[in-house]
Amino acid sequence: MEKLEAVKDDSSEVDALTARLDQLEQNASDDDRAALAADEERTKKLTRGIAIGVGGAILLAVLLFATHVICFHSWAVATCTEPEHCVICGQTRGEATGHKWVEPNCLTPKRCLNCGLREGEALGHDWQEATCTEPKTCTRCEKTDGKPAGHEVTDWSVSKEATCTEEGVRTGKCTRCGESIEEPIEKVAHTEGEWEVTKEPEVSLPDAVTPGSRVKKCTVCGEVLESSPFTPSAEEALAIYKAGCQSYSYEEIARNPDEYRGKSAVFTGKVIQVIEGSGSEVQLRVNVTRGDYDWDWDDTIYVSYEMPAGSARILEDDVITLYGTLYGTISYESVLGATITLPAVIAEVVEY
Repeated sequence: MEKLEAVKDDSSEVDALTARLDQLEQNASDDDRAALAADEERTKKLTRGIAIGVGGAILLAVLLFATHVICFHSWAVATCTEPEHCVICGQTRGEATGHKWVEPNCLTPKRCLNCGLREGEALGHDWQEATCTEPKTCTRCEKTDGKPAGHEVTDWSVSKEATCTEEGVRTGKCTRCGESIEEPIEKVAHTEGEWEVTKEPEVSLPDAVTPGSRVKKCTVCGEVLESSPFTPSAEEALAIYKAGCQSYSYEEIARNPDEYRGKSAVFTGKVIQVIEGSGSEVQLRVNVTRGDYDWDWDDTIYVSYEMPAGSARILEDDVITLYGTLYGTISYESVLGATITLPAVIAEVVEY
């Protein structure tokens, strides 16, 4: 540092001499010029000395920084084991932070939160065996494994019997924990009954059937277990049709034919005339009121009938039972020219 101060003093002297030389040169005589030359030589020597001094000062500063006598510190933060230190010169300050330990648990050993250093081993689970109501459980972290063991009852007592509509109840004592247990008994199966017709099929003609409906019920509680449409067989449909035909007197249908038009009717009578056409249709005149004797039949009706294929012919004097539909009256002219009007039936079934 003393060398630096000396360099500064020499520099000031040089500046003063230079100014003096400039002034003398302007007013100089020969003698003066000789003095000026001497001063100029002296200035050069001083300038060389200044240069050497500056260079030495710079070299000194470099040496000071290189040897860390002078340092602009760059501090690295302290760690668990090292204090804060300068990354340039290695100078330290303060103290290490020390580890911040977290105690071990079931899965992780003792560890430092700051640097992650670990010591020892994880504790591992401390299992408590499953009970009737709780699964296997760790006493330290409360982690569970599996399911509860469940109650074990060997002696049950039925307090309420199960039916097909209600569950039953049974009670017992758990042999493991001693708790009184109550649990339901499943309902028993229904007892299935036979088919019951809930709506009769409608048979307007033997081959014109509207299905009915039927159900199966439990014979114990009456619950409907199954339902389905009910379509009768051909034989059943025919029987239903015949059962639905009403018996009318000749007097009723002859006096009020329009009142009975379209109704299903049944008649038994004696054939007094058969008119066969080219096809399967036959026209019959049938007496439907029986007298006191087998041969004594009266009150004629007109019958139109489509004979089934392969059926036997109907002959005069046959006693038949016919089922069909009333359609008012029919009129025709007799051989003698008289108009004859008879109650008319379209027969669907003729039995003879």
